[in-house]
Amino acid sequence: MDSTLIAVEVIDELARAHGVYGEVARVTSQAMEGGLDFEESLHRRVALLKGLSEQKALEVCQALPFSPGAEVMVQGLKQAGYRIVLVSGGFTMAAKLVQSQLGLDQAHANTLEIEGGHLTGRVTGPVVGPAQKVEILEKTAKQYGVPMEHTVALGDGANDRPMLKRAGTGIAYHPKPCLMDCTPHHIHTGGLEQVLGLVGLHGNRGSR
Repeated sequence: MDSTLIAVEVIDELARAHGVYGEVARVTSQAMEGGLDFEESLHRRVALLKGLSEQKALEVCQALPFSPGAEVMVQGLKQAGYRIVLVSGGFTMAAKLVQSQLGLDQAHANTLEIEGGHLTGRVTGPVVGPAQKVEILEKTAKQYGVPMEHTVALGDGANDRPMLKRAGTGIAYHPKPCLMDCTPHHIHTGGLEQVLGLVGLHGNRGSR
């Protein structure tokens, strides 16, 4: 979701609303480049959001901008019969909105703990990180009766690397350097509509 279907990192935008953007953005950058364990980075960043009101967090999520070509990509894939599942290391309050707005089949993400109308600085339930993304990919492929070689995964950062390698076709969208060697399919310029060409549908083909 973050920096892929949407043009920003949700946690950075929540941090901006809470006045801790600088601290959170530094940890986000380290994690996306692969220099910090994802789960550790998630807990460190979420802790900085303690005290942010649930209402303000929802307002931030409702204003998240889609990446260029997101709607075109989703529409094209759905018309071709694809199932589209959002799996994110971000947060359910954003992922569920994106799922609803784009008409996706499923959405999986991390849940921010809320008490008394404010974020506690913790997440609840199992963390959706790199290994869990692979598990969800495999589980949903089996659910829909899709052979793994026919699956497609799209991502931009280090926590997407195992998922891109496991999928039949992994596509790195405006990728961090750590993704350059894990898949031959890259989109370096332009929008998500190029995904359609990379999976054999109409549209631009992107770089390979």
